[in-house]
Amino acid sequence: MTAWPTRREGRASPFFPIERIPWARRYSLSMVLSVEAQREWLRQWESAGPALAEQRKKELRELSESRALAATEALLSLVTTAPLDPSRRNYSGLVEQQELFHRRARK
Repeated sequence: MTAWPTRREGRASPFFPIERIPWARRYSLSMVLSVEAQREWLRQWESAGPALAEQRKKELRELSESRALAATEALLSLVTTAPLDPSRRNYSGLVEQQELFHRRARK
C-alpha cells in the first residue's frame, strides 16, 4: 500500500492516512473508483481545500460579535450539567490512558 502524498511533494495530505485506520484497509477508493476517477476526486479536493479555507476566513471576518457569542453559548450549552462523581474530582484515569497509548505505540 502506498503512502499518501506529503506537503513537500506539493500536495495536501489527509488528516488520517489510511495506514493509521485499521478498518480502512478493507475499504478503499480503489474498490469503488477507477484510477482515473480517483485522480479526479483527488484533484477536486485539492482545488476545494483552498477555496473552503478562504470561505471560512471570509465568514469569520464577517461574523458579528452577537453571532459569535450566540454560537459560543450554543456550544457551551451542549455540555452536560450532571454532577461529577466525587471520585472523578481527584482521579480521571488520564495517566493510565496515556500509558496504554504509549505501550501501543511501541509495538
